[in-house]
Amino acid sequence: MSHLQFAFSLYFILFFYQLSWAQQIIASRPPVIVPLTTDINRRYVIQIEMANTTFPFALSLGTGYSLVAASDCTSCGSEQKYDLNSAPTAPIGSQAVSVLGASASGQVMQENCSMVTDNSSLWHYPEHPMVMVNQSSSLISSGISGILGLGTNRLNGNFSSSTLGGWLSSNAALSNVSFGLSLNPPEISSSDAGQLHWLAPDPSAYQGEVSWKDLITTTSLDSDWVFKMDSWMFNVTDGGSQSRNGGNMTTAVDPYNPNIIFPSDIAHSIHSSINGAVLKTQTSMSSVWSIPCDSRMSLTITVGTHPYMLLEDKLIQSDNGNCTSAIEGWTDNTNDAYLFGATFISSVYLIFTVNSMGHGSLGFAKRGLVSAKGLSPGAIAGITLGSLACAGILIVGIMVFGIGRQQRKAHQSMKERSESYIPPFVPNQVDSNKTTHENQVYESYSLPSVPSTPDYHDHSIPSYTTIAIPPTDQQHFNISPWHRRLTSVTSPHGPRPQSPSSSSPAYPRAGALRDPNRPGLVVVGDPRLGSVNTRRAGRHNAQRSNSRRESYEQHELPEIA
Repeated sequence: MSHLQFAFSLYFILFFYQLSWAQQIIASRPPVIVPLTTDINRRYVIQIEMANTTFPFALSLGTGYSLVAASDCTSCGSEQKYDLNSAPTAPIGSQAVSVLGASASGQVMQENCSMVTDNSSLWHYPEHPMVMVNQSSSLISSGISGILGLGTNRLNGNFSSSTLGGWLSSNAALSNVSFGLSLNPPEISSSDAGQLHWLAPDPSAYQGEVSWKDLITTTSLDSDWVFKMDSWMFNVTDGGSQSRNGGNMTTAVDPYNPNIIFPSDIAHSIHSSINGAVLKTQTSMSSVWSIPCDSRMSLTITVGTHPYMLLEDKLIQSDNGNCTSAIEGWTDNTNDAYLFGATFISSVYLIFTVNSMGHGSLGFAKRGLVSAKGLSPGAIAGITLGSLACAGILIVGIMVFGIGRQQRKAHQSMKERSESYIPPFVPNQVDSNKTTHENQVYESYSLPSVPSTPDYHDHSIPSYTTIAIPPTDQQHFNISPWHRRLTSVTSPHGPRPQSPSSSSPAYPRAGALRDPNRPGLVVVGDPRLGSVNTRRAGRHNAQRSNSRRESYEQHELPEIA
């Protein structure tokens, strides 16, 4: 296969493959892109609009309820509060919510809510149950006005009151709903903290296969998205490594907490292997260690068959030259579960899927090489097709260049062959079966004949003609001024008798004109050339030929330049 054929085949394969992929993106349910920010506590924030007011809500997977600080809440921080007088309906009940050791409670009212998307448009979910918090214990604090719960309420079995359950209830034709999380590392008050891909994952945000884990129910964690981790391994330079295997480790994911929490005994063992690590603080939920900022370490989490590695750039958190470890330990020594907060979630792409019964699964995938931030599926498809068009133009240019180069090489090769061509030797023979023109073509290639050297002992001279002696003495044979003139020349020996021999030469020498100044020489010449020559006469008696004894006029030979 030539290079041009390969280029054609590759282009059409890529074209139809990516065209099919782009069509799938357009045909499938497009995700609603919701931008995320972070607050002063590194919690991921979504803008929610209610009663013509926008509120900053923290994202949590630990509950399915949504909460907002009511105007009468004195423990809910200083952020914007919801005016109870603007509620469209009367309270329908009350609800207490607990997430990772923090809690809040209040009356439940239905409110028309909207998410602010990436293009500042609104995604509406009307008549959504909202907890109007009037009492908070660290759950709603400075930096946020409420909580957007994207859990399933598995612990109390109230799936219909969750955001996911309410959407499936209003879309009875659908059997499940999904969303994806593409988070940037948790930083303080970041305006670009990642994206929530609502109602569908974004295929451009991840790559490779997805490792799926079924959700489980546990009482050791106040969380809904809980699964079984397969293994982990921790390595530190000059401190060795530690690991756990077996695949029976209860683990929850929730970006509401920025760090990773291990069981207490394992967290102490890990930090004891880090030179210079010191227990810094201990809260009601976890213990925190300070470590040297130049520590070198790694943590590998295995889900299914896919490992996900975190290095020191995510495991070490720096604050004005003071560094703390992103790995914490539960204050409760009996808690043997693991919590993967935003530090781990920002290293992978998570896909959440749940059906109408509240049962779901959790998918882990590697982050995409190129972020598709702010691009809709149609825009991605347009970019894909545009890239294919550019690739097509490039391939056509390469083909045109290749064809031109091949033609130039062929032309040069033909020129070299023509210059080095030697025509074959053809004998100078005339074929009677060919035309005169064809014979002339063959004759034009014949080599010129080389004249043979005359044999001076031969009696016949095929290339010369003997000049007969003039019959009378009065006739003259004049030679040009450049030669000696021979006039009135007669033979001093008189006429010679005829030889009776019958073997006369083809050109008889009898009667040859003799040069009186050079005895023994005869004058010979070729009448066609108008030239004369002399050669020594033979000593044999040749019979005189009467046919050769012709009378000659006096000839004047041309001058020889």
